[in-house]
Amino acid sequence: MFRLWLFLIINFYVAICTARKNKTICTGVNADAPMKEMMKETVTVKDRGMMPVKDAELGFSLFVTVHNVGLGAIQIMTRPVQCCEVITPSLSDCKSIKLMGGFMGTIRPGQYINASWTYPTLYEYNRRGECVLDLWWKDHYNRTDTKRFTIPFDTYVMHAVPWYMKDDYKKADKLLNKRCDSPDLDVLENCLPVDCHMKYDGTKNYFNWKDLLCVPSPTCYANPHRDLPDVAYSPNCNQCIDLETPIGEDDMGFLVRPTVNMDIFETMNQRKIKRFANVNLILYVILIPQVRN
Repeated sequence: MFRLWLFLIINFYVAICTARKNKTICTGVNADAPMKEMMKETVTVKDRGMMPVKDAELGFSLFVTVHNVGLGAIQIMTRPVQCCEVITPSLSDCKSIKLMGGFMGTIRPGQYINASWTYPTLYEYNRRGECVLDLWWKDHYNRTDTKRFTIPFDTYVMHAVPWYMKDDYKKADKLLNKRCDSPDLDVLENCLPVDCHMKYDGTKNYFNWKDLLCVPSPTCYANPHRDLPDVAYSPNCNQCIDLETPIGEDDMGFLVRPTVNMDIFETMNQRKIKRFANVNLILYVILIPQVRN
C-alpha cells in the first residue's frame, strides 16, 4: 500500500512539472530569475545629460532618453533621488539642489520618450556635481522593476564654452577664464559674495568670511518657560548667543571698532535689490496672463 501511494505521488509531481513546462519548480531554481532577466531587457536608457542652458530660462535642466525594447506596452515613472554638488575637492552639498519635473505615462513597444528635470535658480553658472534618479516601470503582466542611474552636470566655463552653453546664453562669454578664490564668490559681480540664501535655497544662509564659503545657520532654542528669551541668534558670528551673559569689554570693543568693510555690504544690498526686482518681473510676466485668462 505504501509503494502504491509513493508511486501516485511521484507521478502526480511529474505531471505538474510536465504540464507547466517549467523545470524551475522541479529543480528548486528560483522561478522569478528568468522573469527578472526579461524585465531588464524591457527598458534601456539610451542617452542622458544636460540640456542647453539659456538666458530666458531660470536654472539648468537634465534629461534622459528611455527606449522600450520589449514586446508590450509598459508604464514608467521617473523620480529624482538626490543631487550632490561639489563645492570644493573636500566639500560637497547634497541638500540644496532639488529637481522638478520628470515623466509618468505609458510607452508603446519600440517607442522612445524623453524625461527632463529642471533645477530653478538664479545661480545656474559655476555648478558641478551629479544627480541620482530612479526609473520605475511595470509591464502588462504587472511585473515591476527599477533602474537607478546618474546624470552629471557641469556649468563651469573653463578654457572653452561647453556645447550646451554656446547658444542663447550670453553669460558664457563673461564666465570664460574668470576665477574667484571661492565658488561662493560671484564671478559676474567682481568676486563679491553670492546671496547664500538664494543660491542654496535656504539650506545655507550665512557667508563665512574666513573660509569664503556659505554655511548653514544654527537653530537657536530659547527656554519657553521664561518671561524673556535667554538665547538668540547673532548674525555677526552665526552662533547662538546666551543672553544671560553680560556684555564684556571684548564685545564693546567690537561694537566701537567694526572690522568689516561696510562698502561691500552696501554693494551687496544694491545687487540683492536688483535680483529681487528681476524675480518679481519674471513672476509678473508668467502669472499676469494666467490671471487675466
